[in-house]
Amino acid sequence: MVKNSKTEKEFFSDIRERLGIVNDYLSPEETFQLCVDNKLTMHKKYLDFIEQNNIKSRTQPWFVVNKTQAEYFTDVRNEVKDFYLSSEETIELCIKERLTSLDIYLKYRNKNDSIKIKSAPWKELDKTQSEYFTDIRSKIESLYLNGDETLNLCVKNNLISEKKYRDYKKKTILKLSSQPWSLLNLSYVDFFSLVKETIESKLNKDREYRPAFLGEFSEMNKKWNTSNSKTDHKRLNADPTEWKKYHNLYTKLREAWGSDIPYKVIANELNKRPDWVVGDFGCGENLLSKEITNKVHAFDHIAIDKNVTSCDITHVPLEDNTLDVVVFSLSLMGTNYSEYFKEAHRVLKPMGVLMIAEPSTKWQDKEEDLKTKLTEAGFKLIGEIKYSERFVYIDAIKY
Repeated sequence: MVKNSKTEKEFFSDIRERLGIVNDYLSPEETFQLCVDNKLTMHKKYLDFIEQNNIKSRTQPWFVVNKTQAEYFTDVRNEVKDFYLSSEETIELCIKERLTSLDIYLKYRNKNDSIKIKSAPWKELDKTQSEYFTDIRSKIESLYLNGDETLNLCVKNNLISEKKYRDYKKKTILKLSSQPWSLLNLSYVDFFSLVKETIESKLNKDREYRPAFLGEFSEMNKKWNTSNSKTDHKRLNADPTEWKKYHNLYTKLREAWGSDIPYKVIANELNKRPDWVVGDFGCGENLLSKEITNKVHAFDHIAIDKNVTSCDITHVPLEDNTLDVVVFSLSLMGTNYSEYFKEAHRVLKPMGVLMIAEPSTKWQDKEEDLKTKLTEAGFKLIGEIKYSERFVYIDAIKY
């Protein structure tokens, strides 16, 4: 594979263009002036303002001027005359920076004179100093999962050791204590013993009460994941009833997922770019296409309707450099899944986007292998890998 010879600045400039920064957006100078004129001194205020006023502006304007988010909004605050953070913004700052007492607060204020915060913010809220910082401490504590919630999280995600817990803590957006055992007044040995016992107890109950269809679905999943996609394609086309049964079971299983349904999460992102041409690799019942207005090329072993092309997704009937984005929504099934990435790379336009959603338990101990396969296929990760309760979401870009 021939590597792109662009500079780092040119590379990320192209990424920004692919992710929606086009000529009809406000220029960097116009965006900065917009922030100053409207006192948009924090990222949340900025996002709320452009959404409420339907303004076409970049969601992360600091990238264009090669600054960090903190540097960008510090510059905005410096340009706003007589500006002080509002009461709400000051509280958010105290929570974020853990300013839990007057002494810590004043030290922060003196060291960060570019951030204009009042010396006695509690007065605006008719509170005493003690009441104000007590509230801050309560808000900080409420952001973290309590002992029972952390225990349940460990059980759900099979975090049976301190190492597994710390690895998960680094990846998740959830606020987790660094010593969860202390929340239940246990030693770390007793805590993880309790996690293991709870998992085993839950497994025994699941075996006793589990609906029959879940066992059948798991067996089919295992069968598809441990064979080559070419073998699966030949078998399923010879007898499509297996494919139909799998998706009927999948529909039942999806009922328990609430709002965390991968194709809907991905659709929310794609609806921001209706001009993108989408390739849905392993589309199943072609549900993604019903959630978006984009032009969609949908592929699966079996074509559920006339809008789906039946094929093995290691070889899709598209020309090179055709698509803006390729989606794998719970479809990295088969021992040769790395071939799917190579095919996605072939049909994506330069700087095209790859969007992946997979069960988190499937990749919990194989994340590095997945990253390696993506890199070998010619992709670069965009941002951090994101974990929800059930799924892992990965975005990458063709380079």
